[in-house]
Amino acid sequence: IRTSGYLPGPNDVYVSLAQVRKNGLRKGDHVTGAVRQPKDGERREKFNALVRLDSVNGMAPETGRGRPEFQKLTPLYPQDRLRL
Repeated sequence: IRTSGYLPGPNDVYVSLAQVRKNGLRKGDHVTGAVRQPKDGERREKFNALVRLDSVNGMAPETGRGRPEFQKLTPLYPQDRLRL
C-alpha cells in the first residue's frame, strides 16, 4: 500500500493476498491498521507487513466485504430533461 502518492517510498506497507481476499479489499481503499516493525538487528524487508486491519474506508473491516461492485450496479438514466 502506498502511504503517499503513486511512487514507492520507505513508509509503504505490504498487505498479503490472504488479507486482501479475507477483507474484500479493492483498489483505492483507505485502510488503517498495525504494521510489523523490524526488530533490532533484523534486516529491513522491502516493505513492512500489515499485521492487523482496523478499518477500511473508515468502517469496520467486516462491513467492507458486503459492498457491491461498481461494475455490477445498474445505472439509472434520467427520464426528464434538466433546464439550466
